[in-house]
Amino acid sequence: MLAGAKPSLTQRPIKASSPSRLPLACLYAASVDGWGARYGGISSQGECAKLPPELQAGGNGRFNWFKNADNPTATFRRAKTGCKRKDE
Repeated sequence: MLAGAKPSLTQRPIKASSPSRLPLACLYAASVDGWGARYGGISSQGECAKLPPELQAGGNGRFNWFKNADNPTATFRRAKTGCKRKDE
């Protein structure tokens, strides 16, 4: 999940052996408020301050480096590694 995106506040039943299924608000002992809109999360860099401290840098990165892009396009290119895949 992109930092600053809205975490799921309700999940399927949680197994103790699967902490990744916990809602982020529970994992960070944070309020369920301050996570932004249900779809899309926070909408401004100022809202990053409402995120748990561990997530604020990622939230700021969403607005600084990522320019708050919504469904951005991407251009991929093959890295030159010296290795060759079997299917090439």
